[in-house]
Amino acid sequence: MKRGIYLPVVFVTSFFFIYVSSPGGVAASGMRQETEISLPFHQAETVQEKTLESILHQSEEEENFIAALLDRLPLKAKAASMAPAFFTKSLIAAWRKEERIVIDQTCGGHPIEGELCGLDYDPLICAQDNNDGKFVYRTEQQGSKEASVSMQWKGETTPHSIATYRLIKSGKRWKLDGVACANEGRFNMPAVKTSATPSR
Repeated sequence: MKRGIYLPVVFVTSFFFIYVSSPGGVAASGMRQETEISLPFHQAETVQEKTLESILHQSEEEENFIAALLDRLPLKAKAASMAPAFFTKSLIAAWRKEERIVIDQTCGGHPIEGELCGLDYDPLICAQDNNDGKFVYRTEQQGSKEASVSMQWKGETTPHSIATYRLIKSGKRWKLDGVACANEGRFNMPAVKTSATPSR
């Protein structure tokens, strides 16, 4: 009987155990399908990860952009052109719906000057501040028309995410269609199994 060893070869969605025989032997292989991706967070690499990074950074650079999308402030001309390029109508509607719900609960349905009546965090990054805009990413699912990408603060050692995003392809452009915050809320995003951690 020939002796040999099994060497693991890891891919994104599957991993194989390849049998390497001793000299003169014959190699055999077998496959076991995996349903979860456990790759570490990294700098944006894929088209979808780079699209998400661009959306996060440009949204932060445009003053009061998210506040305007929540109907707290008038939407400026630049922001008005950015919104349909970055987000689907369904996501924006989900943000506004949650904002109205919180206003009803905290301020009787009407904003009060000097009071924070709506969401007390940024529903795009699922946190109150953006950690200087330093993010890392991990693709959870990938398809030709839809992708799921998780985000974490750069420098964190936890494998869990701050938020998970659904991106869909609209024409030649990828847009953000759903956001699932770890502990804050879900916006146009069905419940999925993700590695979540509390936001800052």
